Amino acid sequence: MWTAIRTSLAPALAAASLLLTAPPPAAADVLSPFEAHYRVKRGSLGLGTTVFSLARDGECYRYAGEARPNALVSLFVGQVTDESRFCAADGRVSPRRFEHVESGDDEDSYTLTFADGRVTYKSRAGKAHSFDAPDDALEAFVIHVAVRLWMAGAEDPAGLANRTFTVVDEDEIKRYELAVRDGGRVETPAGTWDTLIVARVDDPDRRLAFWVAPALDWLPIRVEHQKRDDPVIRMTLSKLPRSPAADTADTPATSEN
Repeated sequence: MWTAIRTSLAPALAAASLLLTAPPPAAADVLSPFEAHYRVKRGSLGLGTTVFSLARDGECYRYAGEARPNALVSLFVGQVTDESRFCAADGRVSPRRFEHVESGDDEDSYTLTFADGRVTYKSRAGKAHSFDAPDDALEAFVIHVAVRLWMAGAEDPAGLANRTFTVVDEDEIKRYELAVRDGGRVETPAGTWDTLIVARVDDPDRRLAFWVAPALDWLPIRVEHQKRDDPVIRMTLSKLPRSPAADTADTPATSEN
């Protein structure tokens, strides 16, 4: 069971990149600094919280996530952190470096470095190799930012056609086909918003879906990830102390209790 929980915390962060069309001025709000807190569950079991933050890093950006297990889970599973360094210019998201760390697990902790059409994978356990990657390839964690830019750059986000993105997932190159549909009105501990769902549709064994809120500059307010028949891993927005548009929520909240 605890092995399953350990592997659940990582996709809760990564349930998560991409070549984008040039965004209109509204898309600039997507890249505004923020910090958002989410409750994480695996089925009915509460795992703890996850905190996502976006900040400027010189002329580029730092996007980070930290999974914080609750007291019971922390007896068996340490913290999981992800950090992306990327640039965004002329409508393109350009990854520079990604680091995934699972405390106490060097085998599954690794970095990806992007340079000159090649990606270098290196684990803390010493495994390392480089491979060619397409120009539009991004790492999986920054998919949250990429989806928001994709939505913000569309004249009719609800009418977007399916789109396939190239993603570097650990040391593999994968293709994610994403589709958009109506998500309805969703209530969270941090407020209630109208949403669209952006979901992966190319792999029935790996379900990934984002409920994104237009009123929050397309911030995900719910994320669900499921592998085959495993319990659903669900993140739900619980606290938004620095919001892109906090005053637009119907019932704003700052408590995680």
